[in-house]
Amino acid sequence: MSNKDNLKLKQIYGESDDKIELINGVSVPITRNAVYGLFGQKSSGKTTLQNKIVKEIIERNKRLNSYDLENPFIVKDAPITNVFLLSKSANSDMSTFLNAETNSKTIIDLRVYQNGMDDFIKSLYEFSDSIIATLKLQCQLRFNMKTKQIRDKLILYNQQRRRRVDDDAEIDLLYQVSQQVNLIKQKYKYLCVKETNPEVIRSMNLLHNLYKQKYDGLCLRKHSIIIQVDDSSASKFLSGAGSTNLFTEFLTLTRHFGVYAMLINCHSITLFQGQRRQMINNYILLQGLKLEQVENLFEDIGLVNKNFSKQKFIEEYQNQMGFNAPLNQNGKFRYNFVYILLLPDKQVYLNFDKKIY
Repeated sequence: MSNKDNLKLKQIYGESDDKIELINGVSVPITRNAVYGLFGQKSSGKTTLQNKIVKEIIERNKRLNSYDLENPFIVKDAPITNVFLLSKSANSDMSTFLNAETNSKTIIDLRVYQNGMDDFIKSLYEFSDSIIATLKLQCQLRFNMKTKQIRDKLILYNQQRRRRVDDDAEIDLLYQVSQQVNLIKQKYKYLCVKETNPEVIRSMNLLHNLYKQKYDGLCLRKHSIIIQVDDSSASKFLSGAGSTNLFTEFLTLTRHFGVYAMLINCHSITLFQGQRRQMINNYILLQGLKLEQVENLFEDIGLVNKNFSKQKFIEEYQNQMGFNAPLNQNGKFRYNFVYILLLPDKQVYLNFDKKIY
């Protein structure tokens, strides 16, 4: 994992002598398309850490502006376009910031959905499918616009100052496709990016001019989403009644739907069944987990091996951040957590910056 993939977090809560250092320069390895599970009891810092990570991801992505139009289904260095917060608390302490930074903050109260999480997943599928279908049209359109035959036709028709070109089915079809793309561009303006190929720009200008329209010079790009599940009843939605549901299917397909990262807060590990836990590939364990909970999680993530035994892991957790952890010099618990990375390489970080496996 290279350093450029790590987020640096720094945040201090409190004032004067009561200042509590929650996060201070720790390094978080961020894996794109990953699903993160934040485990801890109430008031253990799940929401604070989740919001801080999301803020830092957005800050970093704001500085990235390159996008490969030739490979639109591979999001490369693209800014975050959508942040979906699934929460009962519409007044999240980060909602104002996210509204300002992404212009596409969506706060979703799961209680308004009859089927909870599954209804949200269905709407996300529809959102993603409409964009992907339009990207396919745009790819074909751009390919045609770079061909000499089409370009010569467009130049000839413009020189002849033709008022109608619907007698040329090929050219008329290209224009109709461009209009379909424009509809999605108008609906999701934050998914627009500048066209970079000069041949395509010239041909598109010629095409639109024939129909007395002006080409805006923009293309549709794939969305890049962050999903936050910050709900006291999240475990209920994640556990599900049967062996499979839409959400568990979605966890295995996030990379296909433009999900940059997904962060799930869970304090009820008992409800959060092992089958669901195994679908998460990055774990963050905060203070407050009971011994049996830590044992269950460790078994689920499959890190028991000759180099790092379950017993050793439990001892590290209990002594550094669990119930046996010592208080700091101010008589307060340190803001400690264990970060477990399963992909691409199995690694465990204690307090993030101290690598213990």
